[in-house]
Amino acid sequence: MSRIGNKAVPITSGVDVKVADRGVSIKGPLGQLEWKLADGMSVEVKDGALHVGRSGNSPRARALHGLTQVELKNIVHGVTTGYEKTLELSGVGYRAQVQGQTLTLSVGFAHPVTVPIPQGVQVAVDKQTVVSLRGVDKRLVTQVAANIKSVRPPDVYKQKGIKYAGEVLIKKAVPITSGVDVKVADRGVSIKGPLGQLEWKLADGMSVEVKDGALHVGRSGNSPRARALHGLTQVELKNIVHGVTTGYEKTLELSGVGYRAQVQGQTLTLSVGFAHPVTVPIPQGVQVAVDKQTVVSLRGVDKRLVTQVAANIKSVRPPDVYKQKGIKYAGEVLIKKAGKAGKK
Repeated sequence: MSRIGNKAVPITSGVDVKVADRGVSIKGPLGQLEWKLADGMSVEVKDGALHVGRSGNSPRARALHGLTQVELKNIVHGVTTGYEKTLELSGVGYRAQVQGQTLTLSVGFAHPVTVPIPQGVQVAVDKQTVVSLRGVDKRLVTQVAANIKSVRPPDVYKQKGIKYAGEVLIKKAVPITSGVDVKVADRGVSIKGPLGQLEWKLADGMSVEVKDGALHVGRSGNSPRARALHGLTQVELKNIVHGVTTGYEKTLELSGVGYRAQVQGQTLTLSVGFAHPVTVPIPQGVQVAVDKQTVVSLRGVDKRLVTQVAANIKSVRPPDVYKQKGIKYAGEVLIKKAGKAGKK
């Protein structure tokens, strides 16, 4: 059964409904719309309401049952009350103007962008930054609103673009936790915390500002490379702040008969089935510990360095999905593959 499909659609006062030729025509004070019924769907007008039925019980029929009910409900609401969608333009010099059924947007590009408004949708501009759409067809109104927003989607870093009224944009920033000292100078950022200090060199076009107890990353351009570096810089600074306060840890497990590890200073020695032990140098900034000769723990403030060293250790003897032995990350699940059967 379809709980939504079984619900009746009340026909409000002033609405005229006609069911004929595999379609439903609904006329109200604001206009008239039609809905073509899919195969297997039926509509009956009874007791001042629309009742949707279906001939089968397949998954497709049940889905169409609920869809038909919702669409008819939206049409009744549209021809009586209508639908409205409001968009807001945020940005220096951002503005909109409408001429007939054409909306012109100036949103930071070298030239204005025109968006055609189809028949059935009324558009109005208030104070050059608020665009209101209104119509009886919910699908059409929301699609046109989406088309307008796609011209310049809102930027969660710079907080500018085209957004829906009431849409909340959470500005991406890197909170500076207690005990962390940040210095921005000479195209670089130096972050010092309880566990250590790290630096990040800023790429061309990137900028960092310390404001309201957080790091705010900005960019000078809007090219694909600039946008990619914008997100990368934000993530890297976030990782550094976490590293100098909490640190990063990676654990590896050795599985196999006679497999063992031992550490001497900054050198890790692995006996993992080769004719001779394999030594892996551990760089400064990473602390290594071995537990029960089969568990290797790495810890450090630099996430890149810790994960790279862990990958280097694992690459000495990657886990074998057939024999289930090798070096794997703690918690890594290996799905055992059956070996090939010999010919008979």
